[in-house]
Amino acid sequence: MGKEAMSTKSKLRRASTYNRSVFVNCSRDARYGPLRRAIAFALYECKFIPRSMIEDDFGVGYERVLRLIRSCRYGIHDLSAFGRNTPFDLGLFLGASNFGEANDRN
Repeated sequence: MGKEAMSTKSKLRRASTYNRSVFVNCSRDARYGPLRRAIAFALYECKFIPRSMIEDDFGVGYERVLRLIRSCRYGIHDLSAFGRNTPFDLGLFLGASNFGEANDRN
């Protein structure tokens, strides 16, 4: 397989993952574990890929959340718990969707 074909295949795979990824912005407090699991279950059943800060331990918090937001087309934001960073993460998500590059605004 040629380099160009592999590059195209890789881009299609990334686009497919992006289009099915959902940023789950939910309190990381243990009390909200059942809610996070229910959201993840529902997303999996609907063929989506749940993504959250829990999965990513690399980098500074701001860089981590930006990396996750960029990798997700959709977002679910639970503001009922109002965790320490939940409103901030929502603001970053809305900013990316309104003022980011074309891919971020989708």
